[in-house]
Amino acid sequence: MLTLPQKNLLDILSAVQGLLAKTGKIHIVATDRLEIVATDNENTIITNTAATVESSFAILIDGRHLFAVVKSLPQGTVTLAIDDRFRLSVDCAPASFKLAGEDPQNAPAMPSLDTAAEFTPTNLHRAIEQVFFGIPNEENRYGLNGAHFEDTGNLRLASTDGSRLQYAETLYTGEVKVPSKILVSKKTLSEIRKLPAPLTIGFQKRAMVVRSESVTLHARLVDGEFPPYRRVLPTGDPKRTIRVDRARMIEALRRVSLEAQDKASTVRIMFEHEEMTISARSIEHGEASHPVSVEMTGDPITMGFNVVFLIEALTAIQTEQVQIGFDEALSPCLIYPIGDDSALFVVMPIRLE
Repeated sequence: MLTLPQKNLLDILSAVQGLLAKTGKIHIVATDRLEIVATDNENTIITNTAATVESSFAILIDGRHLFAVVKSLPQGTVTLAIDDRFRLSVDCAPASFKLAGEDPQNAPAMPSLDTAAEFTPTNLHRAIEQVFFGIPNEENRYGLNGAHFEDTGNLRLASTDGSRLQYAETLYTGEVKVPSKILVSKKTLSEIRKLPAPLTIGFQKRAMVVRSESVTLHARLVDGEFPPYRRVLPTGDPKRTIRVDRARMIEALRRVSLEAQDKASTVRIMFEHEEMTISARSIEHGEASHPVSVEMTGDPITMGFNVVFLIEALTAIQTEQVQIGFDEALSPCLIYPIGDDSALFVVMPIRLE
C-alpha cells in the first residue's frame, strides 16, 4: 500500500499516455517510490515520483482507464493497494475504486538503460522544434523518416523530406558519443518534446536514453541512414540575397496562400531591390498578391515556391529578420535567421509554367 497526492499521480500517468495506443497497459511498481513503466515497443517511458510506501507491490493495469479514474478524483491524498487477485484499490475520499489488473510477470522486459557516455544539451527543445516539421509522416521514406543527430562541436539535428532541408544546433556539456548512423523517429521526438528540461542524453548501439529529473525515455533508433545532406548545400556566397522582416513575410504568405490551391500549393514571388511581391492564382476562386518591403542585392528574379514550406521554415525561426539567399530560379533557397547562426533552412523552388 502507498499514499501520494492526487496531482503527483496524475502527472506521472499523464506522461505515459502517448505510448498506450497499442498495448494500453502500464506496469506499476511500488518500492521506496512509485514507478510507472509504459511501452509501445519503440519507446519505453519510466516515470517516478515520491510516495509513502507501507508495503511494496507491482501490477500490470489498463493505463488509460487508470488515468481517467485518477483525473476524476478530488484533489487530496490517494491510496493505492492490491489484493491477491491483482485488483488495484484506488481511494481518495469520498471516492473509491477497485480496478482489474494482471500479474506483473506479464509485463514486457525492461530495456537496458546503460550508455557509454551522457551529455546535456543546452536547448534541445528548440532544436527539435526547428527540424520537426520537415520530417515526412510516411514511415516508408527510408533514411528520411527521422531526425539525424551528429556532433559538430555542437549537437546538430537535421531533417529533410527531399524538397526541403533544415538543421539546428545547440551547445552541450558532457561527452557526446553518437553512433555513426543515427536516426531518431518523429514519434520519439514527440515524446522528448514533452519532457521537462534539462535533459541528459546517452546513446547505445541502436537506441538512445533521455533522462529528465523524474522521467527516463528509452527509444529505439530508426533503421535507416540519413542522406549526405552537406552535398546539397551551396558553397560560396549566393548571387542574390534579400533581408526581410520575418513576421511580415509570414503574414503575406498566409494571406496569399488562400489562393494557392494547386497540388503543390504554389506561390509566385517576384524579388526586386526594395520589394518582393507574393502572388497566387486559383482557377476556382481567384487571385491574390501582396507586397513586402525587402533589402535586396543582385538582379531581380521571379521564383515559385510551395507556400507551406516557406511558412513552416519561417515560423520555426525566432529572430525578427531573416536573410534569404539563392542563385537562379531553380537553385536551392537558403533561409538564415539574422543574428543566430545555429540554424539553416533550405527550400527547393518550384518550376513556374
